[in-house]
Amino acid sequence: MILRSLKIWMIVLINFTVFCDDHFIETLGEAASGEPRAQFELGLHYFNGDEVIQDYSQAVKWWRKSAAKGNSQAMYELGIAYQKGLGVEIDFTEAIKWFITAAEHDHSGAVTRLGIMYELGQGVVVDHKEAIIWFDIAAKQGDKVAQYRLGMLHFVGHPDIRDFVKAHMWFSIAGYFGDKYSNQRLKVLEALMTPSQILASNDLSTPWLSRFSEKVIPN
Repeated sequence: MILRSLKIWMIVLINFTVFCDDHFIETLGEAASGEPRAQFELGLHYFNGDEVIQDYSQAVKWWRKSAAKGNSQAMYELGIAYQKGLGVEIDFTEAIKWFITAAEHDHSGAVTRLGIMYELGQGVVVDHKEAIIWFDIAAKQGDKVAQYRLGMLHFVGHPDIRDFVKAHMWFSIAGYFGDKYSNQRLKVLEALMTPSQILASNDLSTPWLSRFSEKVIPN
């Protein structure tokens, strides 16, 4: 069976060689041999329709193989696929499972996605306090999406979690690193705050800005 599969892949590689660039040919070969990074990259090729016909189900297939070998980005992409119904049926429970698995492998984007699912009630009961817990973890890892959403919950959320100082702090941090939506909300929020509240927020944000400036973490 293994020999037959390798023969099929050799035929595929020979046919693709005429049309595809060298990196893609290399990725195909490495993915077929079980290399998790290549399997993840091949999934991206199928997802984006890059060098192949776009096929979400094939993307999921290769991400599943990569995730089984510990690739956290593949775990995250599987969560997205199940959350949005890309190549699979929408299944929020399965999405949460993959986001938790990716989070356990230190993927801050997956932590943010868990917060979003609690914020929106996808596969779980809406729970903004639980969402804040997840967003706070990711925000402190430098994830701008989490920082923005954390700011929004503290800005316009339930009175129990509303906190203009914390909202201003997270908008300031995300905005400093280029999040335009945070900068827009910051202007509106500052009109509602006292000078002492803004000063308190600045005192809170300064240490985090210093920490994140040492190493900007991509989303």
